Amino acid sequence: MLGSILTGCELQKIRADIQSVAMTDTCNVLRRTSTPDGSGGTTLVWNVHVADVPCFFGQQFFSAFAKDYGLKMTTDQPFKVILPFDTDVTYTDRIQYSGREYEIIADMSPRTDDPFTLLIVRFID
Repeated sequence: MLGSILTGCELQKIRADIQSVAMTDTCNVLRRTSTPDGSGGTTLVWNVHVADVPCFFGQQFFSAFAKDYGLKMTTDQPFKVILPFDTDVTYTDRIQYSGREYEIIADMSPRTDDPFTLLIVRFID
């Protein structure tokens, strides 16, 4: 949508501004890979695919609402993660933030003209 209104240079400037102002944390993108298990088979493991990605990690509205009103928070509460728009991340990847892993449950910005990538994630026990 923005790409049809803005020039490529304007969109690039907006992306850079969002990254410098809003993405003050970092996270890792984890991707599942197959490795030999030593017995002739393979095992699936999560490895860092993209390290130290600038990000914003925050609570979804319901999580903030629940906390403000003393409702019980659970590990299933969704969080939003904002990454630079061109980050190599797929729906099957995981996000590692502050030593914890989160699975991606929704990609809210699948268009190529979005100023950033917005994911909805939840904590993995």
